[in-house]
Order: sequence, then structure tokens, then C-alpha cells
Amino acid sequence: MRGHENVRKRVLIQAACCNLGLLLRGLTGVGTPRSLQGGLLRRFGA
Repeated sequence: MRGHENVRKRVLIQAACCNLGLLLRGLTGVGTPRSLQGGLLRRFGA
């Protein structure tokens, strides 16, 4: 990525994703949105 502004945006998004993973692990015991999606599909049989 070029420019300081783009680098800053990328770092902010990466930090937000990391924090989201920590929140999901703490609240549901699932660490990623993908694994949460798979768990819901298994529970409801879709």
C-alpha cells in the first residue's frame, strides 16, 4: 500500500479484527467469524 494514510487505515482494520476475535472468543468461545458461521449451520442443520 502506498502512502502513510493507507498504511494507517490497514493497521487500524487489522487491530479492529484482532479485537473482534478476542471479543468473540470471550463471549461465545469461538474465535473467528468463519468458525462461528460453521457452528451455527451445524446447530440448525442447514
